[in-house]
Amino acid sequence: MSSLLINSNHEGQISEPDSAQITNHMHELRSQVQISNRE
Repeated sequence: MSSLLINSNHEGQISEPDSAQITNHMHELRSQVQISNRE
């Protein structure tokens, strides 16, 4: 997961709004994993 952030930083494409979107996306992924674990 952190490699995604490192790659984005390396490409110089990340900004504060992007950071918020990535954080949101990580939260969604965690939620999906928890749902899968329940099944």
